[in-house]
Amino acid sequence: MTTWPGVLEPRDPFAAPLPKDIVESPGRERLEGLWTGRGDPNAIEQWAIARGLDARMVPGKLVLPSSPRLATEAELVRLATDADPSLGQFAPDVVLGPVADETEDRRSLVVAAAAGAFMVGDGVDASPYRRYTRRQPMPPEAERLEVRAIALAPFAPYRIERLEGDVVWVSDLAGLHPSAVPKGPVRLRPPGRPFGPGGAGDLLFARMALDQQGFVATVPLLVPGPLPDAFSQWVRWLVWLDVFDRQERGRTPPPTITMVEVLRRQGHIMCRWTIEQVWSSQ
Repeated sequence: MTTWPGVLEPRDPFAAPLPKDIVESPGRERLEGLWTGRGDPNAIEQWAIARGLDARMVPGKLVLPSSPRLATEAELVRLATDADPSLGQFAPDVVLGPVADETEDRRSLVVAAAAGAFMVGDGVDASPYRRYTRRQPMPPEAERLEVRAIALAPFAPYRIERLEGDVVWVSDLAGLHPSAVPKGPVRLRPPGRPFGPGGAGDLLFARMALDQQGFVATVPLLVPGPLPDAFSQWVRWLVWLDVFDRQERGRTPPPTITMVEVLRRQGHIMCRWTIEQVWSSQ
């Protein structure tokens, strides 16, 4: 597609920006073609395997800190937009995809913007959370813990087994380590409902963080279930891109990559692709 004064490349408009120490390359363009529809998945798979990108996926044990208090979504939005004002508009598109422009549920937009505290925005090389922890003077330890307890939890999809007001029971869908999956009732913060109310059998995307009373579903979004069959393939694509970027930086990729790590950093992408599938099927 052409546009004045030059050519506009048909890339995913919601894709995370390229890290500053990574230059564009044919290999990266090939991998990006998986989710922009510009490549043959079978051919790219053969190339990725030959390139050594198919790292073994393991669940990944999760050790979460417990904070007496957890940052609210409003506080996460402020943290995100103080560090990167563009995230107020950027994050809803990244998390909700096409629904960001259609939903009348304001809470969905707030939750999506709060999720932006842990993602890398356009034209920057670190998330608002990373910049928050490095700023000077450094925030007090207790204040940092309120955010770190959320940041270390994967932004993962869970199956809702039972939902009663602000309490929910969930089961694992992503193949997480049992330490990342609540065993009993979870306190549910007011969730975003981009498609309306949810219930048993639907999905809850959230970061399950710990306070002194147990698990709390933070930055929660309710999405109609079930989880798309393509979920495991999406994870594999993200692993290929992660390993490729490490190779391009001259780093030795680890022999295994954990599901916790992938969803901690890229769970918002999985959320958006799931939402896009639901949206396109309606």
